[in-house]
Amino acid sequence: MKQFRLKNTASCAAIFLAMFHDCSLVATPETEDKPLPPAAKQTIDFARDIKPIFENSCLRCHGPEKPKSHFRLDNRASALAGGSKDATDIVPGDSAHSLIIQYMAHDVPEMEMPPIGKGDA
Repeated sequence: MKQFRLKNTASCAAIFLAMFHDCSLVATPETEDKPLPPAAKQTIDFARDIKPIFENSCLRCHGPEKPKSHFRLDNRASALAGGSKDATDIVPGDSAHSLIIQYMAHDVPEMEMPPIGKGDA
């Protein structure tokens, strides 16, 4: 079940970053031994494929009402401002330095997004 969530979450992360500007998924030295799942081969429809995952796995905690870590993902300006821990959560056009990718791939202990038991499984 975990593999299914990570696959959907990683796909969501890739498309989410693409919404904020051009991006490519590049391994960083810290994550080279933990490659992300390959990009989807079929055409992705945001409303059908991404929005439900995003709403169930991200916006419950990072929406407009009491966003955890002061990190809002319901609009571009708030998302790019980052959370209380780091302003590089999303770096437009540079997924290698966008921490959100590593969080969604569960590569950063204590920062796994969505946390185990939260969001879609």
